[in-house]
Amino acid sequence: MLMNPRRSGSKRLLKVSYWMDGVVRFHYTGLRRKLDSGPGPTDARGWARLEMNAAILHETSFVLVEDGRVRDAVWRKAASGSMRKGSLKLVNAIKAQDLAKARTALKEMGQSCVDCHKVHRPEN
Repeated sequence: MLMNPRRSGSKRLLKVSYWMDGVVRFHYTGLRRKLDSGPGPTDARGWARLEMNAAILHETSFVLVEDGRVRDAVWRKAASGSMRKGSLKLVNAIKAQDLAKARTALKEMGQSCVDCHKVHRPEN
C-alpha cells in the first residue's frame, strides 16, 4: 500500500497543495473574475460556468477532509463548515441568477480560505 509521507493518515498520492493549485485556485479565480465587479454573467452559459465552478468548490469541501487529510479542528471547521456552507449558498444563488447573493456567498466561502490559511500556509 502506498502512503503519502506528507500526510500520515493519507493513502493517496495527491498532496493538498496540488489540489489547491490545480483545482481550487482555477475555479475560485473564475468565480471572482465574474462576481467581484461588473455586471456578472450575461447569458445562461455564463451562469452555468459559474455554477460548475461553485459546485467543484463545494465538492472540494469533502475532498479536503477525506482520507486522513484533516490536520486539526481549524482545517475541519474551514472545510466542512464555512467552505461547505458558503459554496452551497453560492451554488443556490447562481442557480437563481441572483448576483448580489452570489457575491455575498463568494465572500463567505472565501473567508474559509482565510481562516484556514492563517494556521496552515500553502506550500510554495
